[in-house]
Amino acid sequence: MSHIYYNKPFPSGTYGIDLSEAEIYSGCSGFGSTGSASIEEALHYIDTTGIINESCFPYPQSPCDSFFRTDCNNICPTPSYEVNIPGYEQLYISTAQDLKRAIIDYGPIATFLAHSGYELHGSIGDENHAVLIIGWNGSQWHIKDSWPGEERITYTSINVFNQEYGAMFYRVKYEDDGNTITCSGSGCSSVFSGRSCTDDDEDGFYNWGIGPKPAGCPGPCKMDFNDADPTTIFLDDNYNLRLAPELDCPDYACTAGSTFSLTHIPPGFSVSWSVSPSGYFNSPTSGNDSVAVIYPKTMYTGSEGTITFTITDGCSSLQYSKTFTINMPEPEEISINVVPSYAPDPMYYSGVWLVCPNSSYYIYLINNSDCSTSNYQWNIPPQWTKYGQSGNYVHINTNGTPAGVMYVTATNSCCDMSYVIKTQYFGESYNCGYFLAYPNPATTELTIEFDDKFDMKTVDETTTLEIYDLGFTKKYKAEKIEKKIKVRTAGWKEGFYYVILTYKGQKYSEKIKVEK
Repeated sequence: MSHIYYNKPFPSGTYGIDLSEAEIYSGCSGFGSTGSASIEEALHYIDTTGIINESCFPYPQSPCDSFFRTDCNNICPTPSYEVNIPGYEQLYISTAQDLKRAIIDYGPIATFLAHSGYELHGSIGDENHAVLIIGWNGSQWHIKDSWPGEERITYTSINVFNQEYGAMFYRVKYEDDGNTITCSGSGCSSVFSGRSCTDDDEDGFYNWGIGPKPAGCPGPCKMDFNDADPTTIFLDDNYNLRLAPELDCPDYACTAGSTFSLTHIPPGFSVSWSVSPSGYFNSPTSGNDSVAVIYPKTMYTGSEGTITFTITDGCSSLQYSKTFTINMPEPEEISINVVPSYAPDPMYYSGVWLVCPNSSYYIYLINNSDCSTSNYQWNIPPQWTKYGQSGNYVHINTNGTPAGVMYVTATNSCCDMSYVIKTQYFGESYNCGYFLAYPNPATTELTIEFDDKFDMKTVDETTTLEIYDLGFTKKYKAEKIEKKIKVRTAGWKEGFYYVILTYKGQKYSEKIKVEK
């Protein structure tokens, strides 16, 4: 009971505070004789006198000696510690359900069972016996049994309500008239240093063992019955575990209105809510209900907001928050992928796609959210050329200016509205082509000149320089790769052409225009 009241469990494999059963079952307690001491007498003695530590007056070790001790002069003169209880009372229990509820309310129940010695210790006899019922598992009772020589904590299927046993039940009062369970002596355990409040499952509800809430303990007024499970909190009036409050909220909020709620509100709690930043939302931005309908402003599409529900009883307040995205999926669920089309490979660095001048790419919008997107509109940099688009991709050429900003507008299925779903920045890559084609536009002649990065010594049979029209009809192929190559364009049709260098397995291109 001391461990429960002070909420300091003893380590696994130990029995905690070890008190002397022999002091009670002896002639030294001032009452009773062999086999005749009662639970009520024992509790009265512990209440008025106290009980000393086990090592100060243990049961005899030899089975030949009587376990009922009368050698009171052998009690050590200065016990390490002595524990007192503030009181006790008899409980009148007639069903297993009532016994279980008594264990929940009061802790271990001291139980007298007449003629139960044989049932519990068949080889020893049929004496009257008493045990401490500390819990249950299904139909079995979890007991602490201090039968001399066979002390144990175990499970038993004994029917304590069998009339043959004439069961009597008692509970120890952990508090009574301002007094509590106490310990005196130099060897008192730290258990008695003060009552402990814990929130091991971090659900905001605290466990303090048993009894009224200790002064200074944070959290709500009622105790968390199972502090190892964050999904449950305290027991209701029917001794059923209540579910912990839980948010039921989407990952996004739509301008047309989205519903957020907090479920499993425990009785005795008031609830309120608010959203932030409040300026991102049309009214209302707060309320006193477990259900909130919020209306974000369209101008803050793509921004994040937070809704917070607060529950309050007479002791404390707890908050449950959810961060969401306005009008769209989470930003990290939307991305851009760039695939070369007659261009050097692009690079992605710090959120920026690095591409090359006069190069063609397929640009894809990738949506990994639960909200599908459609009706794409691609607002590309004005210096680029759009060849076409289909579904979630666009085909472009960067022309002479690869750097710029692209905006992708789309309709998302969750909010059924169209907005800029992705903004993507582009810059010029340092891994672009090795040549310059000029003049551009050309009229009668085009010069292709390689820069100093291009090593003529590495040219082999796989290196080619070709020019194609927009229909990918070959118009020219260099017979020999030289530092500067001149190409006659006088007979070519007006329009756009691609100069494509194949070098070391990579293709490098530049778009030119021929005019008359």
